[in-house]
Amino acid sequence: MANNESRTQLLTRNIFVFGLATIISRLITFILTPIYTRYFNPQEFGIYSLITMAISIICPLCMIGTSDALFRIYFDNSDLSYRRKLISTGLKLVIYITGSVLIILFIFRRPITIKYLGDIKYLDYIILGIFIVFFRNITSITNSIIRMENNRKKIVQITLIQSVVTLLFNLLFIVVMHKDMRFILITNIINLIILFFITSEYGRKYLNFSDFRINKNISKEIVKYGLPLTPVFIGYWILSAGDKLILNYIY
Repeated sequence: MANNESRTQLLTRNIFVFGLATIISRLITFILTPIYTRYFNPQEFGIYSLITMAISIICPLCMIGTSDALFRIYFDNSDLSYRRKLISTGLKLVIYITGSVLIILFIFRRPITIKYLGDIKYLDYIILGIFIVFFRNITSITNSIIRMENNRKKIVQITLIQSVVTLLFNLLFIVVMHKDMRFILITNIINLIILFFITSEYGRKYLNFSDFRINKNISKEIVKYGLPLTPVFIGYWILSAGDKLILNYIY
């Protein structure tokens, strides 16, 4: 009975923490949306929307479900040495796959810009998007460590830090300096870099940056569990963003 009560308490606390994190993120969006609509025109919004849609599909494709696979495998073995190999392998796998895809995108950045965004003047958006994909994917792994250890206090701290950084830098770039929407992407990059340093420092006992080799057996296990999830992410993206992409090219 005590075990059931502890699980109930754990579930309740997790719902509260992740719910609070969602509320804070939505609140920041609520505050910033009127600012965006005041300072930017519909065309700028359209370009920004296309970039965020591209990011939202490229990230999970490059992740191949790695963070979800880590959650599945992490609790199968409590040995710290194994968990270190597991998470380090997952991080290296994501870095190599994401890095390879982004190098190709960078090489063809000019034709991609013209074809996807309609004008070479938006090249900077493509480059910034490439940086966002890279940092978002690696922080997805380092941030998973905190979630796997269920450190609710750290999750709330990170959420508050990210929210404050997002709000302050957006106000600085947009309201004070009157910059364009590229600086919203720059704020995103700054946020991800801060998140990476915080999460990698927290999870350094699991991370091994001295060896660039990938453990083949562990990587096979990660791919085995993670890869089948990729079509789910693609389907979700089609449902959530496909209509916007179609409307953009029609109009």
